[in-house]
Amino acid sequence: MGVVEKTGRAVAVPGENQMVADLCVVGGYAQYAIRPARFLVPVPDGIDPAEAVCIPLAYLTAFQMLTRYRRLAAGATVLIIGASGTVGTALLDLSRHLGLKAIGTCSAANFPVVERFGATAVDYHAGDFVAAVRSLTADRPGGAGVDAAFDAIGGAHFDRSFACLAPGGLLVGYGSQTMAIGREGMISAGLGMARLKLWNAMSFLLRHRQAVFYSITALRASQLEEFKTDMAALFKLLRDGAIHPVVIDRLPLAAASQVHARIDAGGLGGKIVLLPWGSA
Repeated sequence: MGVVEKTGRAVAVPGENQMVADLCVVGGYAQYAIRPARFLVPVPDGIDPAEAVCIPLAYLTAFQMLTRYRRLAAGATVLIIGASGTVGTALLDLSRHLGLKAIGTCSAANFPVVERFGATAVDYHAGDFVAAVRSLTADRPGGAGVDAAFDAIGGAHFDRSFACLAPGGLLVGYGSQTMAIGREGMISAGLGMARLKLWNAMSFLLRHRQAVFYSITALRASQLEEFKTDMAALFKLLRDGAIHPVVIDRLPLAAASQVHARIDAGGLGGKIVLLPWGSA
C-alpha cells in the first residue's frame, strides 16, 4: 500500500497523490514500487494505513475463502486451524462480522487472542483436537462437526481437519506450513494436495464433504475483477469499523530481520507493520 507518486502516460486512474493498494507478491519490502495500474485499488480516506496493509493479503485471503467457495449462513460453525496467526485472526474477525460461530486451534498461551473475537479456543497441544471439535459440535443438527474448516498447515494435517467436517462440510486448504518450516518434505506436501482432490472427487462417498485448495495469487491472476471488488469491500468494512485488524507493532523497514525472527518464534497474535519511511 502506498501513495501514487507518478503515473505513466496512458494512466488516468488512479491519479497522482492517491492512496492505493495491491498485493505485492515480490518486492514489497521497499520504499518505492512500480505497479501495473490495473491491479491497484483505491484506499478510502480516514483509514489507518497500518490497519489498511492488513487487507491485501491476510484479510483478502480470509474473505475470499469465507465467501467465494460457499456462502455460509449466519450461525454456521467454522474451524480455523492456527487461529492466532495473521490469516487466522482475519478469519476470526470476519467470521464474527458474518455471524458465524468460530472454533480456533492455537496454543494455550494464545487463548486470549482467539477469545477476544468471541470464538472458542482449542489447544492443539492437549490431546486430539478432532475429538474436542466434535464434542463442541455434538448438538449440531444433521451431525457433529463444522460446516467449514480452514487449514494452512497442509500435508498430513489435512486428514485431521477433514475429520472435523460435518456432513456436507467444506475443507479449504491454503498453505503448507509444515513444509515451510521443514517438518515435512515435498512428497508429503504433494500427498496432502492429492488428498484434497481425491476427497472432492469422492464427495458422494464421504457424506458429501468437499475439499479445495485456495491460492490468492492464482485467483488474482484468473479473477482480477473479483480480487479488486473483494478488496474494495474490505476497505469499506474497515472504514465503517465493522472489522478490526490486530496491529501489535509498527517498526521501520530496517527492522525486517528482527521482525521475521519474532514471526518464526510464533505467538504474535497479530500483525507487525513495517514502515518504509518510519524510524525506530
